[in-house]
Amino acid sequence: MRLVCPFVEVQPETAEALERYAPDVEYVRMDGDAGYYALMAGLWRGEAFAVIEHDVVIHDGVVPEFVSCPEPWCSFPYSGGYELFTEGLGCARFSTALLQRLPHLVDDITDRHWSSLDSMIASALHNAGYKVHVHSPPVGHAHRWRPPAAHMYGCPCPTCVWVAGVIR
Repeated sequence: MRLVCPFVEVQPETAEALERYAPDVEYVRMDGDAGYYALMAGLWRGEAFAVIEHDVVIHDGVVPEFVSCPEPWCSFPYSGGYELFTEGLGCARFSTALLQRLPHLVDDITDRHWSSLDSMIASALHNAGYKVHVHSPPVGHAHRWRPPAAHMYGCPCPTCVWVAGVIR
């Protein structure tokens, strides 16, 4: 199984975990808003692969479970602020059988911007009758959250209160 880390800037915690638990990972720099789409389209034409994004901190169970999982689409959840992301590309694996059954899934996606790619792929997989198999425990998320521009520290809204607690 091919392990890929798409990145703009790899977080130190991510790099450390990948070196320890996935030393054969391929780092692929993302250029432009459609760079992630181009990577996924290329990966979709090959064999089984897993994506571990540049701000995801894996643990020792991730790679062995991805390798041994019989499900076509699986992931390890990670925090997205108020919820655990289970269908994002942050830490996801796609089987060879799935790629062969749906060879044009990524090619057929019309919104190729990196920010919507995970939801577009998940939606296409759901439409084809697939459901993600979620592993546990969750992986870490080293995303550097920042308050919305219109807010400041001390703002009582739930987003700012949560963000302030994370980045302190």
